[in-house]
Amino acid sequence: MERDLRSYLERLERDGDLLTVSRAVDRNNEVPALIRAAMDAGKVIRFTNVTGSKYQVVGSIFGSREILARSLGTTTATLHEDYSSRIAKPVPPRRVTDAPVKEVIENDPDPADWPLLVHRPDDAGPYITCGVATARDPISGRQNLSYNRMQLKGRDRFGFSMLATHDLARFYAEYCKRDQPMPVAVSLGLHPIELLSAAIHTREDEFSLAGALRGEPVEVVQCETSDLMVPAHAEMVLEGEIIPGHFTEEEGPFGDWLGYYQVPSKRHVFKLRCVTRRKQPYFVPMLAASPEDHLVLGFPREVEVLRAARASVPGVKRVHMFPFLLNCVIQMQKRIEGEPMIAAYAAIAACPWIKTVIVIDEDVDAADMNDVMWAVATRCKADDGVAVLRNALGFIRDVTGIYRHKVAIDATVPLALQGNLAFRRVREIGRGTVKLKDYVDRG
Repeated sequence: MERDLRSYLERLERDGDLLTVSRAVDRNNEVPALIRAAMDAGKVIRFTNVTGSKYQVVGSIFGSREILARSLGTTTATLHEDYSSRIAKPVPPRRVTDAPVKEVIENDPDPADWPLLVHRPDDAGPYITCGVATARDPISGRQNLSYNRMQLKGRDRFGFSMLATHDLARFYAEYCKRDQPMPVAVSLGLHPIELLSAAIHTREDEFSLAGALRGEPVEVVQCETSDLMVPAHAEMVLEGEIIPGHFTEEEGPFGDWLGYYQVPSKRHVFKLRCVTRRKQPYFVPMLAASPEDHLVLGFPREVEVLRAARASVPGVKRVHMFPFLLNCVIQMQKRIEGEPMIAAYAAIAACPWIKTVIVIDEDVDAADMNDVMWAVATRCKADDGVAVLRNALGFIRDVTGIYRHKVAIDATVPLALQGNLAFRRVREIGRGTVKLKDYVDRG
């Protein structure tokens, strides 16, 4: 397994999965559109000539489920099983003193040189969206990794989004009691394994989980301005602190993962003190409200839902929460009527963000929403195959209550009719074997 983003990109290039754009491109008007186009093509994309910056940009790092699987050294067919078996065996990080991320140390950095993107037309400004924040619990000493979007506000200041449910918010409250700033380090340009580990909801050390996925310890190095440990093979690390006393500034608007703009609101402030980096670091944005945004947020939850649903209903085969993580599709082999609803409720309990659960039979492709909706249209009995769960837990930003009410849909064939010719799926002659290009006249 590669240790860093650079060697991972080299593998992608050898495999034909890395697109390179060498012509000059505008970071705001062209780069976001090209990143999205690369996602649609299932490729990672690198920009070597971004106007206004001397640094390169790499986008669509989680552009498809196939790319995610390859980053873990597995396939989409065995992705859930391989991930689950590895994550059960944490590998603690290994501390080093010599690190590529220490090639350059800047005590007066200027973010104006960085190719930060304006992701959407009405965003308040440039944002860091793929930085992994590291902070330490002042009580237990445990480190935590998280994603916190950061709006560039000035040479040494970023708006820092930190929700009340985040571990960092709990840490910060304790620092405020002590009237101390909270040290935070934000790592940029990580290998996809470290990026994925930061999205896992866990009480474990996320670096240990990254080591489990990698099969060897993640090398970490101490920051220059605090005792925080950060990935030694990152492209760049921003060292700073969150100002104590619940000091906030207006941040936003920002088009986030729900596909809507978050209205301007008061957010905490990250005070930049120091930057350590490679000589020519890569910058990696995560395009907000895009498939990669949903994939990195959704996949770890998908695995949790699969585990919970199988614990309740052993016949569950597969769970899919892509392309939008508020929706969940459960594929199962039904043994008893009523099992689909039990599996659906188990999924909602495991991931309260879920709003809609659709349960399907094994002959329906959970990853193909056209196939899933065909099953809903032809197999769901609307009178008793749809259940509404009211006033359940949603997520903290749901001020409207829209996400507190859930829908569970049983789109499976009734047991009494399984095997009946009326529910036997038609098969298409030659589908997948007869190729049109082999028959069409050339010239």
